[in-house]
Parts: sequence; structure tokens; C-alpha cells
Amino acid sequence: MESTPLKIAAYCRSAAEKVSGNIFFAGFAPRCCNGVNNYNRFIFCLEGRKHIIYGDGEKVCDRLLLPGDAVFVPGNGEEEEKWDLPHTMISCVFMSSYTRVIYIDHCRKLNEKPVAKCFYHIPKEYISGDGKIAEAILELKGDAPEISRQLLRTLLELITDSLCKIPAQAPRSPEWGRICDAMHNLFRGDITRADVAEFAGVTPSQLSRIILKNSGKSFREMLNDHRLEYALGLLQNSSMPIGEIASSSGFSYTSYFIRLFHERYGVSPEHFRKAHFTLPKNENRSGNNL
Repeated sequence: MESTPLKIAAYCRSAAEKVSGNIFFAGFAPRCCNGVNNYNRFIFCLEGRKHIIYGDGEKVCDRLLLPGDAVFVPGNGEEEEKWDLPHTMISCVFMSSYTRVIYIDHCRKLNEKPVAKCFYHIPKEYISGDGKIAEAILELKGDAPEISRQLLRTLLELITDSLCKIPAQAPRSPEWGRICDAMHNLFRGDITRADVAEFAGVTPSQLSRIILKNSGKSFREMLNDHRLEYALGLLQNSSMPIGEIASSSGFSYTSYFIRLFHERYGVSPEHFRKAHFTLPKNENRSGNNL
């Protein structure tokens, strides 16, 4: 289930104190893994050994992260987590409307992918600048190891401080956590409400009620949020054509993607890319996301 902010903050504080090892960087090629990352993220090993496979742009890397080690993966970068060794870890995913912080204690059912039962979504009104720090670390790509480690410490401290500022709230249901996981994993495909409901272990009608209760949005609006944020990252970090970005983000029609993007961000995808458009603070503009 989703944890209180203070509980997740304690794990992040522990991670900040342990930053001392290597920082590795995933890339876009070769096509070597079963999964493609959806957003900029990092994985930090707290205890044990974390097994991960990723492409670094030239070759396949099969690594064991030790305590204090981290791997940064860009949006659309390739990585595959393995669950064959006991470990604890922190993972942070940087989205435009919130930052998702996950703690996993994988010390029992080895070779089974664990459900992220301990996580928190930090709304952007409580945190700012974390995504830029992550981008700076990704841009360094190991050229300045000590600077990268200091930036990672700063990033974890920022996340910790932001979590401590969030008012205490009643824990949300485990079903909401599974729905978030399902949407995060499936949004780039041709999915339906029934597909996400099956993944999350709820009925389609339950899915709609839980999404509305926890986000104030419909299933389609939540799905489009994920797709638009992923497309935003591709526009910022790749030279892919607009049509290919639309398809890679899960949109069947480029024209539909362009319309939704303009409604959300106030500018077309092409103009956003050409002008290096800086989003206003109020990113979630109202619009028809049918």
C-alpha cells in the first residue's frame, strides 16, 4: 500500500547517507532487454546486491549494484531488473506532474517480481528542481564521478525534505497502488480499461471508481496523462519524428496526440521542440481528454 511521506523520507535519507559507490548509465542501444524505460529514473541499492541488465549505447551491461551504487536510466532507455538476489532498493521516477518514490524490500520470494507496496507520489507543488538534477546527472554520464555522486546526494536530500513537508494523509488502498503500477507498465501499448483492471486485480467498474476517488480523473484522462508526459520526455531528449513519438507513446493517431498536447501544454509538439519551450508552473491545463 502507499506509505506515509515520512516513512518513505526515512528510506531516502538513508540512501543519501550511503551514496559512495559507482553511478552507472543506461542508454538507448543495443536492443538488449525485455523492457524499455518510460521516464527518467534511477535505481539505488541500499542493501544486498541488485541485479540489473541494460544497454549503455554500445554494449549490453549485466551488473550487480552494491550498497551505495546507482544506475540512471533515461526515458526510452533500456533496462531489465532481475529479482534473483536479496536486496533493498530505492527507485525514483521523474514525471512532469509528480515524482514517484519507491522502496522495495526483496529478500523473500526470489525470482518473483515484487509489487511496489511502499511508495509515494510527490506532487510538484511540494518539490521542484529534482527532474533537472536528474537530467544533469544523466548528461554527465560518468565524466565527473564525484560531481555525479554529490548531485545524487543533493537529489535524495531534496526528495527527503519535500516528503517531510507533505501533510500526513490516510494511507491509500493497495488497489490504487496496483492500478498505478499497471498504468505505468502498460500505457504505451494498445490497452483498454479491462486490460488495466485485469493487471491490477480489480473489475473495470472498480478501476474507474478508484481512479476517480484518488485522482479526480477518468481512466482515459489518467492514461493520456502518462502518454503525454512520456511524449514530452521524447521531445526533450530525442530527435524522433512527431509521428513516431505519438506511436511510441501509445497514441494510435498523430493528429489526436497533437491536439491533446496543445490542449495540455499550450503549444504544438513541433513548436515545443523548436523553441525549447519552458512549461508554465500550472502544467495541467484543463482540456477535453476524451
